[in-house]
Amino acid sequence: MQPLDVSFMKPLSTYYNAEVSKWLRNDPGRTVSTFQVAQLLTPAFQKAATALTAANGFRKTGMWPVNRDIFEDHEFAPSDPTDQTQPEPQQPVASDLTD
Repeated sequence: MQPLDVSFMKPLSTYYNAEVSKWLRNDPGRTVSTFQVAQLLTPAFQKAATALTAANGFRKTGMWPVNRDIFEDHEFAPSDPTDQTQPEPQQPVASDLTD
């Protein structure tokens, strides 16, 4: 149900790791610090953040076009306890209040 997790985060991680590897090859003996993160994340983000990636995320999760059959019945089992009605709380009897 989360299009970004399905279609965006994996490519972003892959592209970011590639940028880090390239930076480490070009700067031997150095380590990536917080100062380089934005520099390395920017090209990775630009490669991963495309309209096609977004559309694929919605398509793979069945959100658009709407696919009501994307989930099987057993995948709804964890929500079964929330579908049960709870008994009404009993009102205290007057004799219980005076004790």
